[in-house]
Amino acid sequence: MSFDDAGERDLLPPGDQKTLEWITVLAAAGLEYRLSRNAEGWVIRVPVDDAAAADREIATYEEEEREWRRILSVRPEPKRPAEVSWSPWWVAALLVSFYLWLGPYDSASAELRRAALDAGAVVDGEWWRLVTALTVHSGVTHILGNVVCLLWMGSAACATFGGGFTWLLILASGVAGNGLACLTRGPQYVSVGASTACFGALGILAAHRAVQSIRRPAVPRTLRDRLWLPLGAGLALLALMGTGVGSDVGAHLFGFLCGLGACLPASWFGVRRLPGWGQKLLQLFCIAVVMIAWHIVFRVR
Repeated sequence: MSFDDAGERDLLPPGDQKTLEWITVLAAAGLEYRLSRNAEGWVIRVPVDDAAAADREIATYEEEEREWRRILSVRPEPKRPAEVSWSPWWVAALLVSFYLWLGPYDSASAELRRAALDAGAVVDGEWWRLVTALTVHSGVTHILGNVVCLLWMGSAACATFGGGFTWLLILASGVAGNGLACLTRGPQYVSVGASTACFGALGILAAHRAVQSIRRPAVPRTLRDRLWLPLGAGLALLALMGTGVGSDVGAHLFGFLCGLGACLPASWFGVRRLPGWGQKLLQLFCIAVVMIAWHIVFRVR
């Protein structure tokens, strides 16, 4: 049933995670949906004629999810430490500060030109561009979109790994994603923006949830049939947010895949959350990497 053939019914998921799960359930059932956002959160809109089927699919999934949690006796996650809550805001402030300092990307600026992701220059050894390009943006809309994504997905990842290890993973996935984009797009490829790291954060979340599901042997078979759900949700969000007009789809995909690769070992081998001082050291390390890269930009002529 097309949206043009009938009215719509709104489904109101109780949070961001449930939004990802529900749209993946609907996609798996072959049901059409449209995603939008209002002041209270995400809204999933389905054609009226498909509303009953959508309700059944979601109700079945939620019933299985409750049974899964009952069998596994999942305990509530501990409250996140104070530094985890603040680290995404510090990262957002750093990106905004760079934008206010440098302005939007302009190829006429020698510094911005040396900071941009230039595939030919990276292949010739200018590695710092893999880092500095993440802090340069083309305009207000560009930086605001990336800041919102990092606040949202970075906060969710910090709740699992802490505010230092998370940003190490995100920075690594952004740098690696930029590197793969350079190797595959040719020497004329030029790009700026933190979106590669944003989708790296999405890959980190998807990988962790998938590993959690795989490592639980007590999951009922009906849930085993849905173990692809976290990866499917990540790919659905990648398609929703990362393939618009003017988007660097390749870099977004590479960031997502690098986020998966960076997080899989940490999730699979059960890396424990570092103490507060360790998280702060990793945050300082990430900041130092960015600052060293920018020091090179201003030193090289």
